[in-house]
Amino acid sequence: MKYLFILLSFLTFSCNMQEKSGTNKNGEIQLLQSDDFFPGSGLHISNVSFDTLVGEDFKGIQLRFLCSTEDSTFIRLKQKNYQALFLSCSIENQADVLFKTSQRKENQAGQKIAIAKKDFLFSDGEKEVKFIFPFSCLNLQEGTFILSFKIEAFPVILSETGMHQYKKLVALKKIPLTQFTLNYKVTTPALSKNTILVKSFSIKNNSAPKAQFDFALTGKGLPDPYWTIKTAGGVVFSSKSVRNTLQVISNEKTPPFYTSKEDIITLTVIDFDQGPFNSKDILGQWSGTISELKALKGKFDFGKIVNFTFELEAQ
Repeated sequence: MKYLFILLSFLTFSCNMQEKSGTNKNGEIQLLQSDDFFPGSGLHISNVSFDTLVGEDFKGIQLRFLCSTEDSTFIRLKQKNYQALFLSCSIENQADVLFKTSQRKENQAGQKIAIAKKDFLFSDGEKEVKFIFPFSCLNLQEGTFILSFKIEAFPVILSETGMHQYKKLVALKKIPLTQFTLNYKVTTPALSKNTILVKSFSIKNNSAPKAQFDFALTGKGLPDPYWTIKTAGGVVFSSKSVRNTLQVISNEKTPPFYTSKEDIITLTVIDFDQGPFNSKDILGQWSGTISELKALKGKFDFGKIVNFTFELEAQ
């Protein structure tokens, strides 16, 4: 990937909590604490940078900074039964929230989650933190905007699951321990507003036995297909699965989603298998830009998928 520094220019740092803030002689910016938790959080950020990121499959913004904690931070957290801090960043345009990295974690409270070290602080020290935001996630028209990037650290309670890479998210405190806002002027590219209606498709069988698709105590041994659309920002839409069939009449439509001309979308057809002996099998997968999808003129084959018929609306 290459980084371009043309489109982003630094404007202001703005703090919206209740206590003093400041920048020391070395340029270190102190995060402001929420007095709902405890005064003097001991978290700091420094070396803040914004880049325009041009990747192989999307175009977007990268926010990077160093986050450091004082010795007392985790001592005081653990006294309140919190094991870690979850780092989040949201983007706002004139008080409208465009994107929020913590939303998924809020919805996962009480579930077993994969712990990504980049998202959590578990101990005192210094750590480089990086957030990447595809332009398509912002849903903005082409132009220049002053956007607010709000960095927050939420105390979390985790419990062991017996698997090293997974923990149970018991609780995520709704009010952050610390909060800091950066205002930057961002120039966004032209975006296409898209919807995809999938009408129908067939699955190649090649005269193989039906049991190649799944093993089931009930059912016909045929696949239970469904399809998904994914962009760099995540899964846009996942259809309902259709039970035991090689011929799918779907007529399901994605919600509107945005892409730049460089953004890659991925269309996947999956066999939804249940039970201890089965796993979800990919029957076909296609990746390309919206322009490349449009060039297929509403019907194409990929993987084991035949006559995949769709309607694309791109504005």
